[in-house]
This record gives sequence, structure tokens and C-alpha cells, in this order.
Amino acid sequence: MIDYKEKYEQMMKRTASYSMGICAMIRKVGGESLLRSILDLSAENSGTRRATALMEEANPQNALANDLMAMLEEFNTLGNVITIEGNSVKVTNPSCGCLPPFTSQAEKFGFTDEEARLYACRRCMPSYKETVERIGLKFEGRLIGGVNGGCWMQFSKKHD
Repeated sequence: MIDYKEKYEQMMKRTASYSMGICAMIRKVGGESLLRSILDLSAENSGTRRATALMEEANPQNALANDLMAMLEEFNTLGNVITIEGNSVKVTNPSCGCLPPFTSQAEKFGFTDEEARLYACRRCMPSYKETVERIGLKFEGRLIGGVNGGCWMQFSKKHD
């Protein structure tokens, strides 16, 4: 019998390994500043695509929270909390399931665990910020916890 949970874990690690390998090559060829620039551009492109998809949403802050929750669930992230207050939706992600595949591959590619986390988070959080800015909402967010910690992101309508 196939253990799908084990196969899924292997797939996540393999994907993270490919990604970390590309980052290591970029860093070797162009240094940290080129790697940061490429990650920033990737986040911008991702945020722009997401904004285009959400442009017609009646409640874009809820749609963004649901999008974030779906991504976290894909990585088997448990314990997330959505808090809705008026025109604001906050997602609290205490321990991100996206990070362990990256931190488990960090040393193999010459990264520290913290660098691997920053690599993964540098694309994720700014991507959501880019989306929010493009659709006219307000963004707040912060990393929490250690190298396999999480974050919180809040999407709100701007006050007139």
C-alpha cells in the first residue's frame, strides 16, 4: 500500500530542493542582491496575477484570506485562525507548513535555516502585499516565531 502522506512529504522536499538549488546558483553568480531582486520580482508578478484574478470580488479582503488559507492548507499547515472585524480580515499562521521543506534543504545548498525561511517568506508575504496594493486595500503583516514559525497578514478596506 502506498503511503500518500510520505509521498507528499517527499514531493514537497523535492520541490524545495529544486527551488533552493536555483537560489544557490543565482546567489553564486550574482550575489545576495541579485537573489533578493529576483525574489522581489517573483513576488511582484505573483501579486499582480492574484490582483487581476480578484479585481471583480465584492469582498476582496475575504477572498485574499481564503486564498492564503488554501495555500497554507496545501502545505498541511494546521492551527490557522481567521479573525474578521468589520472590513478587516486577519489570518494568523502560527507555524507555517511551507517552511520545513525549505529549511530541511538549507544546509545542502549552503543556506542557513534562517536564510531559507527568508527566501520562502520573501516571496510569499510581499506577494500578498502587492495584491493588496493593486486592488486598493490596506496590508499589515509580520513574521512570527523561529525558522519554522509563521506569520500574520491582515487585509483591510482603506478608510475614506
